[in-house]
Amino acid sequence: MEHADLTSPMEELGGKSLGETLLTPTRIYVKAILALLKGGIDVHAISHITGGGFYENVPRMMSEGLSSKIKLDSFPRLPIFDLIQ
Repeated sequence: MEHADLTSPMEELGGKSLGETLLTPTRIYVKAILALLKGGIDVHAISHITGGGFYENVPRMMSEGLSSKIKLDSFPRLPIFDLIQ
């Protein structure tokens, strides 16, 4: 997307511009996590996943001998990622 228009609304981004979408802050989950902890949920690990974090952070938070399976289709992929890919 070299020389992309950063200001025009884009249908695939829900009517937001590319610039607005790229500058949207990361969702912060502090309140949701605090609610879990206050609700008595026994949380054993939390990991903030960014970039290559799936491959680095997920194994780091697990005990030796455990493995994980991440189903990529089990959560929504934001349209911006399809667009910039």
